[in-house]
Parts: sequence; C-alpha cells; structure tokens
Amino acid sequence: MAYTNINPTRTTHTGIAVTPTNGDESNGNKSANDGKMILLLENTNGSNSATVTIATPKTVNGLAVADNVITLAANQIKIAGPFPPELYNQAAGDTDAGCVRWTYSGTAARSEEHTSELQSRLHLVCRLLLEKK
Repeated sequence: MAYTNINPTRTTHTGIAVTPTNGDESNGNKSANDGKMILLLENTNGSNSATVTIATPKTVNGLAVADNVITLAANQIKIAGPFPPELYNQAAGDTDAGCVRWTYSGTAARSEEHTSELQSRLHLVCRLLLEKK
C-alpha cells in the first residue's frame, strides 16, 4: 500500500493557523517523525464514530507490539502523540523509513452540512503539528 504523505506544521510561540487535511481512507497516511510529532484528529461526521490505527512496526523479544487504536465519537477531536521513533517509525530500508503510518476505518454515512472541502467517507480530518525545536 502506498501511504499518502502529510507534511507537518511546526508550532510557533505566536500560534499557527491549522489547515485541515482529509485523511486518505483508501491508502492511509504517513509523516516523517522526529519523536515530537502529534496528531490532531477530528471526526467531522455528526452521527458516526471513526477509528484511527497508528502502526507500531516494532517487536519486543520477538513479540509484535499492538498497534495504537484511537476511536473518535461523532464530532470528537483528540490529540495523539508524541510518537517515540523507536516504537512507531518504519525501519531503515523500508519505503517509508523514519515515518509513522496510520489508517482509518468507520462508516460510509455522510452528513449534508459538511463542505466539499471536508467530504470523505469517514469525514475524518487529520492535522499534524510538531513542536518547535
């Protein structure tokens, strides 16, 4: 699967305007991760929940580490992260080395009050924020 890249936005001491990015429900998303990345997740569907699954490709003593599954109720916003690179980043040699990957699941319901900018099967909006170095 070819994950769709989302470029992070760095925060500043004067604040930032956050522009929502629709999640790619077919392919999932990815972003470079330096361990300071956080995700601002928003389910804009007014009547159905959605799930974001953040991949944890690492193993400990040969055992797989469970993926981070985040459920968002209708119209709910959650912030997730930061994501320690040693646990969440794809390994060197992988197509997405140094990136965190996440996918979506939910319902196909649509709500008429959403603008075309926010329309997606899940009505899920992802925003990436990175702390200023």
